[in-house]
Amino acid sequence: MRIGMKQLTTIILGAWCACMMTANAVTEEFTERFGVPKPGAPEYLGSTLTVTNDTVTTAADGLATFRVTYDITANAGGSLIGTLGDSSQWGVSTGAVDDVMNPGDSATIDNIQIIDFNANGGLTTAGDITGLSFELVQITGGFEATDSGRIIANGITNVWVDVNAEPADFVGHLPGTSRINLPIMTSSDIVSSFTVEGVAEEHRIFDVWVSGDTELANSKLKLDKSSLTMTLQEPATTVEKTIDASIVLGTASNDVEVISLVADSGFSAVISDSTITSNETITVTYTNSGDLAVDGDVANSTLVVTWTADGYGVTNTTDVALDVTFVPEFVLAQTVVDIFALATNDYGVDAVATLLSEVQTASDGLATYQISIDVDPQSGGSIVSGNEGGSTTLQSWGIDDAQFRGNLTNYVDSVDNIQIVNFSANGGSLTLGDFQDLSFASVTIADGQSTGDRVRAVANGITNNVGGVSLSTNPDVLVFNEFAGNDLVSEFSLANGSTNTTDKWSVNSVQVQFIAPNSKLTLESDALSLVLTDPATSVDDTLLATIGLGFETNDVEVTSLTADAGFSAVISGSTLSVGNEEETITVTYTNAGALLYNGDTADSTLVVTWTAVGTGVTNTTDVALDVTFSAVEPDQTIVDVFAVANTNYGTDAIATMYSATQTVGLATFQIAIDVDPKAGTAIDSGTSGGVSSNNSWGVGADNLFKGSDDEYVDLIDNVRVVNFNANGGAVTINDIGYLSFTSVTIVNGQTGNKDAVQVVVNGSVTNDLGDLSVTPEAVDLKVAGGVGFVTDFAVGVGVSPNPTLNKWSVYSIQVGYAQPDQDAFGTWVAGYGLAGADALPSADTIDMDGYDNLAEFALGMNPTNSDAGSKESVGTAVDGGTNYFVYVYDRRSDYVLDGLTYRLIDTADLVLGTSAATNAQDDVFVGAAVSTAAGDYEPVTNRYLTDDPVKFVELEIKQN
Repeated sequence: MRIGMKQLTTIILGAWCACMMTANAVTEEFTERFGVPKPGAPEYLGSTLTVTNDTVTTAADGLATFRVTYDITANAGGSLIGTLGDSSQWGVSTGAVDDVMNPGDSATIDNIQIIDFNANGGLTTAGDITGLSFELVQITGGFEATDSGRIIANGITNVWVDVNAEPADFVGHLPGTSRINLPIMTSSDIVSSFTVEGVAEEHRIFDVWVSGDTELANSKLKLDKSSLTMTLQEPATTVEKTIDASIVLGTASNDVEVISLVADSGFSAVISDSTITSNETITVTYTNSGDLAVDGDVANSTLVVTWTADGYGVTNTTDVALDVTFVPEFVLAQTVVDIFALATNDYGVDAVATLLSEVQTASDGLATYQISIDVDPQSGGSIVSGNEGGSTTLQSWGIDDAQFRGNLTNYVDSVDNIQIVNFSANGGSLTLGDFQDLSFASVTIADGQSTGDRVRAVANGITNNVGGVSLSTNPDVLVFNEFAGNDLVSEFSLANGSTNTTDKWSVNSVQVQFIAPNSKLTLESDALSLVLTDPATSVDDTLLATIGLGFETNDVEVTSLTADAGFSAVISGSTLSVGNEEETITVTYTNAGALLYNGDTADSTLVVTWTAVGTGVTNTTDVALDVTFSAVEPDQTIVDVFAVANTNYGTDAIATMYSATQTVGLATFQIAIDVDPKAGTAIDSGTSGGVSSNNSWGVGADNLFKGSDDEYVDLIDNVRVVNFNANGGAVTINDIGYLSFTSVTIVNGQTGNKDAVQVVVNGSVTNDLGDLSVTPEAVDLKVAGGVGFVTDFAVGVGVSPNPTLNKWSVYSIQVGYAQPDQDAFGTWVAGYGLAGADALPSADTIDMDGYDNLAEFALGMNPTNSDAGSKESVGTAVDGGTNYFVYVYDRRSDYVLDGLTYRLIDTADLVLGTSAATNAQDDVFVGAAVSTAAGDYEPVTNRYLTDDPVKFVELEIKQN
């Protein structure tokens, strides 16, 4: 059913219009983060404590100031204990000094107050500060993998297992930051108090975030940008951009007067009207008087806008950072080539060493060439190459022993004489003259990152540093233009910057650059990853394609984009040229059913075929594509699958193993899997000592996996339902779905430095687990494989220090399956006494409130009462200065198993056939489920930016 075209959209439109009319809000949100004062040592803070923010908060008018406090109260008999450290952390002690939260410890944080209010000559009062709420709390100091705790707010209780670890334990839990967002957790705008309790192990409380709103008394100026970036494209000498200046109306509703606009360094600004009653435009102009001349030159300034609220008499300033970058008429793309020494070679004392690149292919696809350079060592020295450890290679070089040593005052007199050598046109039209502006670009240094290392380089007569520099990584690239300017570098020299014995490093390679004859296509990345989130069936992302101009400055024409496996691509424009240097490639993945389960992936390669116009040569550039399916996983029933007790399945025979009989409704069935042994072996079950059983199994007559015999099974797969009997019920074999392997239980595989277990998940992910921690131990296959759904796996011995003592057995294999919902809709509709035509999903014959039975089932309504809209709400919200239209509806928490899909469709008008967007909301928040007599329902909050003048939204509900 679709809800809203006649009814809900009317409500939404009204709310949308209201949202647009209040876009210039008279309140501004503030958020302050603070905690207990940092103690000098772990100390008692008492059973209650008032915490005050050290930072003074400024109200929306820019004048009034205040501070925020809140109270902390320990559990009965407990004391708050501060923690010595770099930050303000605390816990609760019930007894001895203990600055952590243990089981039984708890603390309540509440009573947000405003203190030290000062209007500072403005009109704001303390009563203008509203909406005080706790936003975030940060938990820290977990010493174990399970620093478990409980948090209670607005009647919602949640427990985290490990506050730092993914995945999140509940809505609002932010494990990447160890924080909990209280409004999201509770689906509330205001959280005035919350309680934290210890559950297991130990944790501490760190900072708390408090938010609120301050009402704006006088109007104020709002600029749509805090910074403005411009590009001056030669041959133009001026460039301009605009800033939107608008008024934020205070309760006084006075106008804003702009008194002056001041900038320097070639920037100037004017405003369309100095009296702002709604919106005016500030035009910023940069005029180049010759200061910007070289590609990449930048000028900066600050635009200072001085203004006042009319009749108020207080002068304010608002700053905008300005910058402009100079771009010549076109920038030619550089081709960079590595030049290496011969491997393990001594070029001879006082001999000039000629170094060569590998063979290169020119941009016409035909001509080949190499680039050579000459290296002149210090007098009496020799250029020697070889591996000196660290990040060096056999082609790394230095003086005499493949290193530059400070205590030997090593250096090279010069590196110069760049040449194109061994050139062959190979039937093409290129000549040596087509390679222009050959220049040294950089040098790659190995092992030059330690404290004592100093690399001194001189290029174009400019020294990077008299005492040399210590590089930041190993290896690292020393770029000449970063210290020698933008001119071509035809010669450079290298030396140690000190005479210390610890100053030693090598040259891995030298980079030479030049302008190629023809233009080329460049993509911003050679890989693109997408995430397809259920229930969407397609997803897209973009790549930027740019032209790298050769000295011919010919255009680049993209002739085709090809991909498979559900991927496709289009480009915004197929011709790139001077003045049109960029185009956007949009890559789309459409799921035709290949991705079914959470974690499923698809891969492809995007082949971009292009040509530099006029060359007649076709080139290709590849981009690796992948997409991961993100879906709500249904709850699974986990069942053990065992081998038949004391059984040899036969050499090279596939062993079929079964679970115990399962029951769903009236139906009965078993789960079966197949185990394919290593060639020439047999699956054999029986006790092998330790905690094994008669159903434990291995490879060979001793029921073990033995490292000495390198034993393993090739594949465990084909999980399926067998021996199904409906027994007169409505459940079918197809209702037993989402079958997957979840874990494998190993016995006697825990002995350190002896046992070693290895698993291969989904045929591609190998995980060497080593010895396990306990016996028996269930190995989680999803975790071991890093996947969301396991269709097959293999298990065998891993690498052990003592293969003879590496021996263990498989106790059982765990398989999960999803049960049908036992016809949840039928149960629900029967519960209201409906039957026959009145009980159909499409019926609305009893309450006739415009919602059919399916919609009322999906939203949690009563099909016998006229309760239209009771499980939905619309409104507006302001978050961080951004205005949103908000639509909230209730959704069955088990909607996936019920076969329900909920889709929000938005469009600019109600004209039939107008293009619409599906699930295009800007934010989605799902709250905690609430149990009702009709089932469990969770609130789904959908937020839309109010950028469009009007938008219609409808909720579509379907059932498979």
